[in-house]
Amino acid sequence: MLSQRFALLLAALVLLGCPASSPAPTPPPLKAAPSGPILAEGIYPNAAALRQVTPPTVQHFARLLGGNPPGHFAYVPTSTLTTDDGWTTIIPLSPPPTNGGAWVIEPDVDRGADITTASGTVVVGWYGGPWRVIPAATLTGGLTVQLDGDYVDAGAIPAGATIELTRLDLGAYTVTVVDKGSSTTLCVMPVSAAAHGVFYFTGSAFMKRSCVQML
Repeated sequence: MLSQRFALLLAALVLLGCPASSPAPTPPPLKAAPSGPILAEGIYPNAAALRQVTPPTVQHFARLLGGNPPGHFAYVPTSTLTTDDGWTTIIPLSPPPTNGGAWVIEPDVDRGADITTASGTVVVGWYGGPWRVIPAATLTGGLTVQLDGDYVDAGAIPAGATIELTRLDLGAYTVTVVDKGSSTTLCVMPVSAAAHGVFYFTGSAFMKRSCVQML
């Protein structure tokens, strides 16, 4: 009796145009795959794991975790390097390349734009290159370099980042390095001497790691 009532109710719903159950939603269309090469970077735990990767036929990129060795590698199919030093060059083993090819470390280009402000104050951030240089024959007066942890529109820099400053100018002017946020003086590079400083960002301010005269 109950099943007959349910059948009659279902028939009435169909006649009224009400579906018995909601249809499954239509999935969105799949995006077309990009037509160009995808230069994705593989991540591997160490050099030993990278040696076991089948040699690619085109350039690929890899990053090793753990910092041993550090940095990013590019696979160069036409490389003639044959010595695996475990640091700058890694040769595949599975299988070994027969026509050349090696994982070659990519240089860490960290030098930003030179500081060309002749005197007064200049603000420097980590983005755009964490190593900055005051070239020779730049200064015409004392210079204050403010290290900014929240530089312009780039947003706050990550804790643990460092900024390096190299003074090559030998003019009779001091270079004073200051944490912009706290106005704390971190280092005063003396007159008529080349100098180099490394400054560490704690997450809220810069602190001096080292500041020395260069020979």
